[in-house]
Amino acid sequence: MTPHMSGVYDAFWPAFNSLLGENLRRFAAGQKLANEVNRSEGY
Repeated sequence: MTPHMSGVYDAFWPAFNSLLGENLRRFAAGQKLANEVNRSEGY
């Protein structure tokens, strides 16, 4: 585990927007989302 701020880096917003766009596309197509939380594993 890492502190919350460890995820902030120069290309954060472009990477975030890319993942968001991909997940919106997947959601609309009824596909599994990228980087989903594994609730049974707790992360």
